[in-house]
Amino acid sequence: MTTDLGVSYQGNVLLRIAPAGLLTRERKPHEKSGLAERRLERPRNAKRKVAAAPGNASLRLVPRSPKTRIPALLRAAALVRERAHAPYSKYPVGAAVLAGGRIFAGCNVENSAYPLSVCAERNAMAMAVAAGFKRIDAVAVVGGNHRPSAPCGGCRQVLAEFAAEATPVVYASADGETIVTTIGELLPSAFSRSDVIAAAPVSTGTRVPAPPTRSRAASGKDRSAAPVRGTRSSGR
Repeated sequence: MTTDLGVSYQGNVLLRIAPAGLLTRERKPHEKSGLAERRLERPRNAKRKVAAAPGNASLRLVPRSPKTRIPALLRAAALVRERAHAPYSKYPVGAAVLAGGRIFAGCNVENSAYPLSVCAERNAMAMAVAAGFKRIDAVAVVGGNHRPSAPCGGCRQVLAEFAAEATPVVYASADGETIVTTIGELLPSAFSRSDVIAAAPVSTGTRVPAPPTRSRAASGKDRSAAPVRGTRSSGR
């Protein structure tokens, strides 16, 4: 029961919050014993109750859902975005992937030879692969000032190589606007390793003979010698 003064009763014990943050316990006024008894103590059974409860005792052993790690992924992506090398586009992007319970972050790195620039998502994915992980559980991308920056087509294909269709993907802008989707929604009917395996020719165990090579003696001329074009002096 809680009174208007902000104090509450638990059984026959009056509970208050002391200035130091400890519980103040005293008997109710109508109790015969301990009318002036007041003592400060911490809740002794707090840790014991957690240890004794089967559900709470195993909380640390239960793996958290990838969706619960989205805020941490977004923070990692926003932090690494500040280290992006984008002197040409002026468009820094940060990305983070969750793999094996760990977060791997990467930023976009541009190059004066534009085709050599690498996106943030691919750099983050490379960090996870270099650490020994070939499967990711969630992705976060931070880029753009007003409109969230979605992964480009190439990055979607790279992420799909290491993620299931239901893997959550969150991309956000610098001002906080966030869009939540999945790998399957970003890249439906993705080309995958199963397509490569299905298209691979079946080996019959026989060797295909190599095409015969022609030597200089057999051909009668040097193959490396280019034909001489006619000039004005040759009369042609």
